[in-house]
Amino acid sequence: MAEPAVVPEGFGRRELSRIRTRYLELRDRRLERIKSGLQRDQRLFLELLPLLFHVNHPLLPGFVDSATPAGVADYRPGRHELLLARRHARGFSGRAGGGRSAAIRALYLMGSLGSLGQEPGSDLDIWLCYAQGLEPPGVAALRRKIAAVEAWGSSLGLQVHIFPVQPENFRDGRTLPLSDESSGRLGRHLLLEEFYRSGVLLAGLPPLWWLVPPEHENDYAAYTQRLRELRLLPDDLCVDFGGLDVVPPHEFYSAAQWQLHKSIASPYKALLKLMLSEAYAADYPAVAWISQRTKQMLFGTDEIDVDALDPYRLILERITDYLRGRGEVRRLELARRAFYVKAGQQLSRQSSGNDWRRQGLEALVEEWGWDDTTLREMDARGTWKLARVQRERNALVAELSRGLRLLSEFARTHAASPGLDARELSLLGRKLYATLERRPGKIDRVNPGISQDLTEPDLWLVHQQDGDTERWLLYLAPPGPGVVPVKHAGGLVELLAWVHVNGLADRGSRLRLLPTPPPRGTPEHQQVLETLQRLLPAAEATPGAMEAFARPVQVQTALCFLDVGRDPGDLGDPPLRHLDHLSVTNWGEILVQRRVGAIPALLDCLCADLGAGAATASTGLEVRGLATSQAASLAALTAEVARAATAWRRAQGPDARYLFRLEGRLYLMSWTDEACHWLDVGDAGQLAELLGESDGRFHPTRMDPRALPGSPLPLLLEYNRRDVIQVFYWVHAQGIDLWVLDDTGSLFQQHLPHAWEAHFLSHQHRFFDGLLVRRLLHGAVPAEGFGQALQYHRLSRNEHGWRVRELPLPDVRPGHLELLVVTGSSGTHGDFRLICDEREFDAALLGDTLYATVAAEVLARRRGRERYPIYITGVQSAEADRASSWSVSAMLRLKSRLERRLNAAMGLVDGPARPAGSGL
Repeated sequence: MAEPAVVPEGFGRRELSRIRTRYLELRDRRLERIKSGLQRDQRLFLELLPLLFHVNHPLLPGFVDSATPAGVADYRPGRHELLLARRHARGFSGRAGGGRSAAIRALYLMGSLGSLGQEPGSDLDIWLCYAQGLEPPGVAALRRKIAAVEAWGSSLGLQVHIFPVQPENFRDGRTLPLSDESSGRLGRHLLLEEFYRSGVLLAGLPPLWWLVPPEHENDYAAYTQRLRELRLLPDDLCVDFGGLDVVPPHEFYSAAQWQLHKSIASPYKALLKLMLSEAYAADYPAVAWISQRTKQMLFGTDEIDVDALDPYRLILERITDYLRGRGEVRRLELARRAFYVKAGQQLSRQSSGNDWRRQGLEALVEEWGWDDTTLREMDARGTWKLARVQRERNALVAELSRGLRLLSEFARTHAASPGLDARELSLLGRKLYATLERRPGKIDRVNPGISQDLTEPDLWLVHQQDGDTERWLLYLAPPGPGVVPVKHAGGLVELLAWVHVNGLADRGSRLRLLPTPPPRGTPEHQQVLETLQRLLPAAEATPGAMEAFARPVQVQTALCFLDVGRDPGDLGDPPLRHLDHLSVTNWGEILVQRRVGAIPALLDCLCADLGAGAATASTGLEVRGLATSQAASLAALTAEVARAATAWRRAQGPDARYLFRLEGRLYLMSWTDEACHWLDVGDAGQLAELLGESDGRFHPTRMDPRALPGSPLPLLLEYNRRDVIQVFYWVHAQGIDLWVLDDTGSLFQQHLPHAWEAHFLSHQHRFFDGLLVRRLLHGAVPAEGFGQALQYHRLSRNEHGWRVRELPLPDVRPGHLELLVVTGSSGTHGDFRLICDEREFDAALLGDTLYATVAAEVLARRRGRERYPIYITGVQSAEADRASSWSVSAMLRLKSRLERRLNAAMGLVDGPARPAGSGL
């Protein structure tokens, strides 16, 4: 059994009170420094913040409702705070609860504010600690109020992040989920150490950790429990976040990943914290935390030296000791540059003020031995150009990657992997991969917050062609001996995308193309850049937000350029040769792929951009053809197809299909499992075969009207409905053209050269009515839908195009001859019989004489042996009656084939003809 913790002799309420008083003294001096470095609105926000959570008043900023949990423990607003509140709410008294049992236990400000690392406009990161017993509805209301207070801060021009923290949950490892501002469970103990190092109490109760003597850090839990048992530490005196006695080794690695993520926006700050983690890991498990140095001073008796306890100065001192011990001078110099940038001062410029931060930084750079030249170069960082930025970026990326590798090895050495949070590490890994990984066609960002302006007045673009190999080079000075290109790419679009994303060109920059093209309006390269600037805003040229990485990568914005950069010596309108496909993903990646073979490549791009995102896409694919009139025309047509296909897919769901024509050929676009596919259909005859196929599912199909000029088919497909057999026909001088869209949308077409309209309708209706009755009996057609399962439409045509008129169901004339097909299958193998009235004719027995025999039988039964077309009035089979895999259109094809043979035997067939004017 473990021995109870021993409380030092003489350590009682008086000593606790002394330490608490010294803690509050340090807090007050830090708050003074924080406020002295804040702008007026920032000061106003911080001074009024505790009061906003102390009371619910409808006229104060952030008010949600009167039931929102309120009251900050041990807080009483002073006269200054009440005056500030009365500016918003006249007559405000401020009388409200503030006992130690209030809903809000404490408000803490943490981070660089009040230290040498404070920058103008630094974010305000605030922990709001609420009571353990708060019910979920109360926590939800509190979160709404937090959001409203953050919005008020935003209206003042501040970046405010308020994190609701339940101390007991935090102590047990139940933290906020991973986000762009919260590290979740990654590096929780290291975050706690940063909180103890830099946190400043704004209102409420201090952390218990400060009342535990430094020598008892390793038995923190037992020691604090003993204080409670001795009744030296009431539960309502402090907030307990836990100690730093047990820091799992895996946190050093996961915290390093988090800092690498933060380095995307703030590389210098992240570098310092990563180096600090590396220094801590070197001493593991006997880590001397920076925060403990501050605590040791509080437990002493010397006067509190706020300069010596500056959190960022302590970070630099610890890193300096670590790197000097390893003899790594170059890394130490980079750490100093990072510290100087983080401090946000410009010491090369004169200042009339008496700023404690400037004085402290001046003492440091003098100690470092920096001269005026070094200071001027560092202070000009905001205007560094590409070459200097790339050197600094390479140094930062190399150092960040090195730190991550060292801490990864540390974690493996200590068998740390079981404690890692797989999901959160996966999100971080995805973001780091999307941001830092370099691969062909990916536009890398060279300026991670180093310089504010990389624009160049002149850029030279050089085109090189060696057979089929093409290269584009970017120069920042006129190309010549000794002048090295700063970037090369396989295509002009990729090169200009890199220029745009990295901000090398603005609207005043001059782009010079070599060899110089002949003058023809606005140069193509200028048009490409202007298109990128218009369609790819700067906001999209940034990494994705953390929540985006919880979803699979998807294209959000897509641009397609046809034949950009082709040889200006090409004359006329030569065939399209290639395209450049630029896409922006939800992970913030920007990719450019060059594809050869314009039409297939273009369709690949269409499907890539209309696949999984088609149901939610708002813009569709943007296509630009700038090189030739042919490219421009194709670009405009493709853009229309993309918009129309996207709208059709949204309206009809995943079984939708879209037909269109490009460069003289017909294409079909379809979707399966949210993926988009294209098919080269070919000509009109091949399209008829395709539309006649059926997989048993209804596929809503839309056709671009320009795909088949003069054909009624685009109009007929608009009328197509699920579970309805639709008969369309057109009467003209050469006979009747028939189109049938069956209950699955499968198409059947037939030209009837000798047909009479009334005779034709009567026989068609006898066929379909008989089929539906049999299906009704077999339960394949619901009784309530029987009356709507068949429709007839008559087509007409004038100079304006095709018109459709729906007809009532035709009358069936009595006394007509019945001619049935009876088969056990689709009738393709000769296993069928023809029944004329009651007489059967077996195809297997009669063979090739079947059609002449049946035609003679029909002719013999007609008065006067009249020769007009024979119609089959029904097809009977188990498959057809049950509406199984044998579609109506397949039965109609069998019916048509047999009718053609029968009519040929009677001498009526002029040969199979396509419907006149239909294009099919």
